[in-house]
Amino acid sequence: MVSFFGDPVLVRHAAEPRLTAVPGFTARIAADVQRFFVSPALAVGEVEVSRQLSELASAGGSILHLWDPLYPPRLAAIFDAPPVLFVTGNRERGCDPCVAVVGTRRPTPYGLVMAEYFARELGSAGVTVVSGLARGIDTRAHRAALDSGGATIAVIGTGPDRCYPPENRRLAGDIAASGAVFSEYPPGAGPEPGNFPRRNRIISGLSLGTLVVESDDDGGAMITASMALDQDREVFAVPGTVHSRKSRGCHALIRDGKAKLVERVDDVLCEIVGGLPGGTPPQGATTPSSAMARSREPRALPPPERAVYNLLGGEPVHVDELAGRSSLAIPDLLVTLLSLEMKNLVRQLPGKYFIRQI
Repeated sequence: MVSFFGDPVLVRHAAEPRLTAVPGFTARIAADVQRFFVSPALAVGEVEVSRQLSELASAGGSILHLWDPLYPPRLAAIFDAPPVLFVTGNRERGCDPCVAVVGTRRPTPYGLVMAEYFARELGSAGVTVVSGLARGIDTRAHRAALDSGGATIAVIGTGPDRCYPPENRRLAGDIAASGAVFSEYPPGAGPEPGNFPRRNRIISGLSLGTLVVESDDDGGAMITASMALDQDREVFAVPGTVHSRKSRGCHALIRDGKAKLVERVDDVLCEIVGGLPGGTPPQGATTPSSAMARSREPRALPPPERAVYNLLGGEPVHVDELAGRSSLAIPDLLVTLLSLEMKNLVRQLPGKYFIRQI
């Protein structure tokens, strides 16, 4: 059997009889192929390709095509896998066990805390966190994964030489240093609105499961969840307060049986364990159960610190309210809160609000 599969140079120089010897190639198709290779449009296209390759090299990037052995296998399995990926960073990262962490660009403080917790613990367990480099939940998830010593992949809606939003350029560089930035768009491509919903199928396609942290019922993260379901991947959702519009999408996914309700990272890992090497987190990784136990059982605290810590939970509390509930003077309360912050048990949010660190 004659085949030129994977070698376009041979196709370009083949005579018509050799082309028609390939199964499925009629004389008409063979003639069309030869006509294409001598058309003026091809010369223009070759110039454009050369330009893109030059810009990609300048950005420190490379190409993964669908037949490359390093092309992410889970992504290759979806019906509309991109034939080409432009990559900056580690080309092998897409072959890691991955979980997508996505959500709204305008999260609540609770959403940011939950995104950080899940991304941090996934990274500590040896799972690569995938997200979209957008403002809000995506940004916090990428940064938390990096801070955990883990890896993360950003899937962007621009060319590999562009960054959107522009304030995340440094973050994109940090991601590429240990993880990878993937795009199906060539160098020079700008942030067109239609690019971002389309890139969401890559986020879910790379991943064993998609975790929606916070989303309105029509948010972009809901598109990613829908695509994950179409790809027969796991979907998880973090519940929030019934009064928060930012949790409506998560609640809808849970209510409709489309997503599993998750409260801690174990809930995610137990569902994807079959996709991890050997069926368990990598040897030597921090186990999520022990990490959660440490975070919920702080070291022995002096009575004032214990009292203030117990007043805090997953919702932000203003310092004035804490002062009223703790019976501590503001100066004493601020000293106590500072001590808890230094022990990584409490976090201060803008506006003098405080929240328990998960």
